[in-house]
Amino acid sequence: MYSALAFRWSRIRQRPFETLLVVALIVAAIMVRGVFFHVESADYTVFFKPWSDHLAQTGLAGLKDASFANYNTPYLLILWLGTHLSLSTLTFIKLVSGLFDGVMAVTVYLIVREFRPRGKAKLIAALATFWLPTVIINSSWWGQCDSIYTAWLLLTFYACLRG
Repeated sequence: MYSALAFRWSRIRQRPFETLLVVALIVAAIMVRGVFFHVESADYTVFFKPWSDHLAQTGLAGLKDASFANYNTPYLLILWLGTHLSLSTLTFIKLVSGLFDGVMAVTVYLIVREFRPRGKAKLIAALATFWLPTVIINSSWWGQCDSIYTAWLLLTFYACLRG
């Protein structure tokens, strides 16, 4: 473990500009997402907010009535968890989706590493995934949860690759 960390640290020290550029691109992608955090899309006002309000009022028992929402139970459980935090519903929804944007990008890195262990292809693929306009708009503007499902699909694919 220690030798692996020492190896990584030595590579970072050998390529400070490259490391700084990657960190800057990740931070910039997070900042771009933050620009849209205040936007209340129709998806939020018509669906996500009423669902969260229902779960805040009824608790987990509210899940018995499946007619209040048209998303699956795991996502509704995430919404329910958000009702117990001091964050606004809008911020919580967008943070969760943004977090899974990151999980998705890291998983893309791991998948590409299986096929291209050397070189920068894995890093470029991960950064491209994190910077895709559709990914950014979907999670940070609309507050959609597509990255959650996609991240789990990619993780499943990666697990299959690893056996």
